[in-house]
Amino acid sequence: MTVLERRFSFTFRSLPLIFAVFFLFIQLQAETQPEPAAVLTLEECISLALQINPDFLASAYTVEESRIQAKEARSGFYPSVNLNAGGNIYSNRQDELRGQTVSYSQYNAGISAQYYLYQGGRKTAVYDAAKSAYRAAVSQHKGSRNDLILNVSQAYYRFLQAWHLERAARQALERAEYFLGFAQARFDAGVVSRSDILQAEVERSNAELSLIRARNTRLFASGVLNIFIGREAHLPLSVFDSLEELEFIERRLEFDPLLALALEQRPEIRNAEARIAAQKSNLRTAQSNLYPWISADTRASLFGSSRSSGTGSGWSAGVSLNIPVFTGFANQARIAQEKTALDILDKQMEALKQGISQEVWNAYLDLKESEERIDNTAVLLDSARENLAIAEEEYREGIGSMIQVIDAETALVAAEESRIEALADYKIALAVVDRVTGASNDAAAQGDLQ
Repeated sequence: MTVLERRFSFTFRSLPLIFAVFFLFIQLQAETQPEPAAVLTLEECISLALQINPDFLASAYTVEESRIQAKEARSGFYPSVNLNAGGNIYSNRQDELRGQTVSYSQYNAGISAQYYLYQGGRKTAVYDAAKSAYRAAVSQHKGSRNDLILNVSQAYYRFLQAWHLERAARQALERAEYFLGFAQARFDAGVVSRSDILQAEVERSNAELSLIRARNTRLFASGVLNIFIGREAHLPLSVFDSLEELEFIERRLEFDPLLALALEQRPEIRNAEARIAAQKSNLRTAQSNLYPWISADTRASLFGSSRSSGTGSGWSAGVSLNIPVFTGFANQARIAQEKTALDILDKQMEALKQGISQEVWNAYLDLKESEERIDNTAVLLDSARENLAIAEEEYREGIGSMIQVIDAETALVAAEESRIEALADYKIALAVVDRVTGASNDAAAQGDLQ
């Protein structure tokens, strides 16, 4: 076999190994490439946040704890039953000379039951207080859910705002580079002085700086939204662009209906009402100590001893009455304390309604302002675009200056930023109105107490 034949033979034998290594390298490269981020809608972001947010999940566990405590409070409606058993071994030396020792054992077993026939309404009051505490926890959990929905909505639209601002900054940089090239061409033709080039270079540098800031702002907003939906802050994020989808309400919102809706639906109101109901039950519990308690008791026992043959048994049943005569004014002090706590809750309810009224009023004004700003910025943006086109055409014809072009470009950038900000503020204002009126984008079923 010649050297050439040996080389070809070695090459063909190595082909399978070469292909295997090549495909393994391709597979490893594919695995190391990050998967493209899915385009998330606002509803999907809210759903993810409700599934993973630790504060929200802790609130859900608090509701479950309150539900279990309410079940525990029902135990007062049932009798208490106890089993008992015991045994003893006795040893007694009776004759020291003979050293005789007498030993015997005793044993007993029994069952007892007790049930309170009357406690001055205490059992019902305790159970009602536990049920009201459970309803308060449910209402507070709903408020936490609505707060989380608002936070996610705000982060979602702030991210869209930052993304649009970055795109606008990139377009501004492209225009600045175009103006610089245009000025350079006119300078080479001897039409303008070098001052135009310097002015255009400054404008391009400013545009580059604005793009850097806009990109960083977008990354920051992306991190905030990522954390809410359970992802690492640095991961790439892509959301559905609904910023320019304007859904103006045909009938203008009025303050009075919004306030009435808020007082009817706000979970904070339901929470306060449940706390007041629980406090009224606590007051009835304290008052029950002024009334006599009547209980029924029964007991059955079995006993025996090794000293006697057979076993014995017995039973008893009876009714007991306990009348509080004097407790050092402790009961009266407890009742006064519970009444004061009830008065505090009543005043807190009034303050809560006033605070809700202020929140609804502020949200109502912000929504009206954002609607008006959208109309205003639309006109402003159209005027700025037309102004830049005129300034560019005049510069092209030699009757305008680069300063006029730069001023028109600056005005256009400001108009674009105002437009984007107005759109984001309008979307967020709608979300705030939903929050302050008690509405929710995600209907969560609330189970009844079993």
